Amino acid sequence: MQNPQLPSELRDIFDSVKQMISNNSTGFGTKDTTVKVAPEALQNSILAALASGDKNLAQIVRAIGVASGKTLKPSDGSVSLELDSLLERSLVESELFEDRKVFRLTESGSAHLASLDQATDSSENEASETETTQRHSGASDCSNNILTASAKFANAVSGIAQSGDRNQKMRATELVDEVTRKLYKILAED
Repeated sequence: MQNPQLPSELRDIFDSVKQMISNNSTGFGTKDTTVKVAPEALQNSILAALASGDKNLAQIVRAIGVASGKTLKPSDGSVSLELDSLLERSLVESELFEDRKVFRLTESGSAHLASLDQATDSSENEASETETTQRHSGASDCSNNILTASAKFANAVSGIAQSGDRNQKMRATELVDEVTRKLYKILAED
């Protein structure tokens, strides 16, 4: 396991996305709000964090924080407790690598995560139909949608930054640059 260096442009964009999500998702003046997370939700977050590759405890905690726009800040102890439960259920496995325990998804864990994604896709389709109706009635507020999309984007960038090879990081940097330009074009529209 190595700690790859991000190109400065990618790091700046990633930091900007994280800051935007953090600023918009925590409300006004409530930066230190603690969110209580149900064990099952934390386990699902751990599985999602491991979907981008093997991670040690600290990397899992960091990935959950990034993916949630820093609204979730689980302690090492709570993540460790849920990892033990996931190990018992054979959804993750671990091995010792350079004096650190590294966790990875098992086939069962990947299948469980896929079933969660399918359930989410179904509920998103229903929400999309409702949103389309609201949009046509002029009552749509897209703030939550863009924050969710931004969190997914930040998680994908984080996955490549942590686990991607040099070529993948270069391609991701180009793609992030392109997306950034397109977003600024949208902002420039009247």
